Order: sequence, then C-alpha cells, then structure tokens
Amino acid sequence: MRLMRQVLTESLLLAGVGGALGLLAAIWLTGVLGQLAAPNSIGAISQVATIGVNLRVLGFAALVALATGMLFGLAPALQLSRKDVPTSLRSGPLEGGRRGRRLRHLFMMAQVAMTIVLLAGAGLLIRSFVTLLDVDPGYRPKNLLTLRLTLPEARYPHQGQREAFYSQVLQRISAIPGVRSVAASHHLPLAPSMFRGWLSVPGCADSRQDEPPTDPPVPIAAVSPDYFRTMGIPLLAGRHFTETDGPGAPRVVILSESVARHLFQNEDPIGQRVMVPGPGKGVPTVIGIVGDIRHEGLDRDVMPHVYVPLRQNAWASMALIVRADSDPLRLATAVSSEVLAINSHLPIHDVETMAGRLEDSMAPRRANLLLIGAFALLALTLAAVGVYGVLAYAVTQRTHEIGIRVALGARAGDVLKLLVAQGMIPVVAGVAVGLFGAWALTRVMAGLLFDVSPTDPVVFTGAALVVTVVALVASYIPARRALPINPTEALRHD
Repeated sequence: MRLMRQVLTESLLLAGVGGALGLLAAIWLTGVLGQLAAPNSIGAISQVATIGVNLRVLGFAALVALATGMLFGLAPALQLSRKDVPTSLRSGPLEGGRRGRRLRHLFMMAQVAMTIVLLAGAGLLIRSFVTLLDVDPGYRPKNLLTLRLTLPEARYPHQGQREAFYSQVLQRISAIPGVRSVAASHHLPLAPSMFRGWLSVPGCADSRQDEPPTDPPVPIAAVSPDYFRTMGIPLLAGRHFTETDGPGAPRVVILSESVARHLFQNEDPIGQRVMVPGPGKGVPTVIGIVGDIRHEGLDRDVMPHVYVPLRQNAWASMALIVRADSDPLRLATAVSSEVLAINSHLPIHDVETMAGRLEDSMAPRRANLLLIGAFALLALTLAAVGVYGVLAYAVTQRTHEIGIRVALGARAGDVLKLLVAQGMIPVVAGVAVGLFGAWALTRVMAGLLFDVSPTDPVVFTGAALVVTVVALVASYIPARRALPINPTEALRHD
C-alpha cells in the first residue's frame, strides 16, 4: 500500500501540474486563435472574445487531469502490488519487462495513429484553404472601401429625390484626394440582403407567367455608371451604364455572363429584350454583358446577376464603394464627412474594406484550420516525446543486454540499428493504423473542404512521412546515447 500510494501521488502530481500548464496555455491561446481566425472582422473577434475558460470548462479540465493521473497511476501501482519480489529479482529486466514493453508499444502505436489522423485532417484543410485563396471572386477587392446609407422615407419619399441625393454624394466623394473612383449599389458581394426577381424573354416559347425561365429568382442590383469599373468587374460585351440612362430614358439592363447564357443560349444578347421587375414602363433592353461574381464567398459557385441603372431604380438603402489609391480606411473619415455635409442626421454604418469582407467570409475555414492544425502539432510533439521517452527507458532497462552484445563483438552501428528498428516497429504499425483511420474519418470533413478529396493521396503520404521522420529522430537520439556504454560497467549494471 505504501508503494501504491507513492506511485499514485507521483502520477497525480504530474497530472495536476500538466493540467495547470495546459489550462494556462488554453487561456492564452483562445485570444490568439480568435485574432488569427478573423484578423479583419470586428464582429467575429467580438464573438470569439466571448469564448473563454469558464467554471464548467475548468471543472471538466480538472476532472480530465484527475482521471488521467488516477488511471495511468493505478495501473502500474496494481501491477507492482501483484509482483513476487524473489521471482522479479531472479527474472531480470529483460524477462520481467516484456509485458510492460508490449503495453508501452501499444500506447505508442495508438498515439502515432491519432497523430496521423490529425495531421491528415490538418493537411486537407491547409490544401483546401490554399486552393480557396487562388479562386477569382470576379472582382478586385484590394483598396476598396464600402459603407451603407439608409435614407429616411419621410424625407426622401420619391425616387427622384433619392437619385439626386446619391448623385450629389458620388460627385462630392469623387473629388476627395486619393479617391480613384466611386460608385453606389443596392447590394454588395458577401452581403446577405439583396432584391431578387424572375426574368423572362418576351416571345420565348419557354416563358410562361407561372414558371419563368429563371427559377429560382435572380438577384437584381441597382448600380451607378462607375460601379463595374470601381469593383473591377470586367465588361465582356456591349457598354456600361451612363448618365443618360436616367428616368426619362428607355429602360436598360446589364446581364452577368451566366444569365445571358441561360436566357439566350448561343444568340447575341445585346439589343435583346428582357422582362425585369422594377419601376418604369416598357421592357428593358440588354446593353451589356459583364463577368459573373462569387457573391456568397469564394467557396460558393458564381451567382447570376442582373444590373439596372441607379438613375432609374434609386433605393432608399444603398452601399457606397470607393476605390482608393492606397489604404482605403484612411479615406473613411473624409468620405463620411462629405455624406454628412449633405445630411448631418444621416446614419452611416457597415464601414469596412472589401478585402476585410472577403477575409471575414473565410474566417470559419481559417478557424477550423488553426484548431485542427494546433491539435495536430500538439499530437506530433506528444508522439515525438512518447517515442523518445519509451526508447530512452528501454535503453536504460537493456543496459545489461547491450553490454553483453558489445562484449560479444557487436559493433556500435549494429546496436544503433537494433535499437532504432525496435523503437520504430510500433511507429510503423501506428502509421498504418492511422492511415486507415484517417481514410475512414476524414470523409466526415467533406463539407469543410474545397476542391480537395477527403482521401487526397498527397496529404496522406505527407502526414505519414512527417510522423515517420519525427519518430525516427526521436528514436535515434536515445539510441545514439547508448553507444558509449562501457561493456564492463554494463555487465555490472542491475
């Protein structure tokens, strides 16, 4: 009982110290993870800031540490209590430690297998994230400042008043030094709110009033003439909106490439008529085709759009887009001042860069990547420490055996190969088990991946190589330390 109490005391002490250090690391890393996951998102950072180590988490961590200390301290203590001392003294370390060595190798194999699973998951997320960064959103987000205005209906009840207000705002902002261009739009990429409507082509055999050809409805955005140039959306055919496309002019529309292809197949859409919901009389004429954009994020498909001129469809709530020569946030104060100079009571909200919006849309993927990557790195470190510790202990236990081998003429290289090979056996087995486990478990990550297979062979091979190399280094260090053993001293070692 004294020996059992001693072993349990040491185990609980180690578990308690480890749990305390892990708790301190968790408190520090929670904030770091939030800032890395959403570096440009004030809202996302504020949400992550609410996540912390509360009493429930603290109690759970304490129970895990206590259970770990009890479980892994009680097992060797019970084994020690059942030992026959005379038999143990006669058996020696080689014979008596076989069961313990098998158990240590089993734990090492399980640890390596879990490391492979986590590394494979982290590798898949990394490759997916890198692939996502190469996706073209359809516009140029760099150096774009966005903000939203909402005109009160009581003061601006008519469309003509709203159109005059936005025309004056755009004119004043364009005169600010450092502004390359400025535009207005009813909705922006990555913004949730948008107006949708059904389209139809007059005279088309597929066009029926109860089932238009564009089902589901297509987003319809009212934009100013410089919108496409400011956003960097390419014009593929036809022309942009101009100031002449006003209230008294014929209704016109610009279609995105996918809408034009869907409605007109192989026909030239320029000059064709498309029925689009909105104010005004007559059927709008298609005057231009522009590129598609990924409105809902880089990991989503391109979204078809229809654009109508702002001067014919001025909304009360509009977003302003300012393309700057350099850092767009430096212009935020000047832009707000020009708006307030026209109406000092007008609320200005959602002031953000387009690059920041794009970063925010990838924040969940970045957070998943950092979480699993951190766990994988921690597991790899623990696996390396485990391999080193087991082999270092085995070298100490086998000092007598090593001395006999050296005394019988074994070369240092042979002893080194033997120790490293025996240390790598459970590692290789763990890699095999881990690859199978990763092949089975990473399939549940399909929803988190973008354009990457859940069983990507490059990622799986890389994970296996990383674990094998790290384990090989961890095995080599204690094995190398056993080479200078003096045979005479080793034979006297008990």
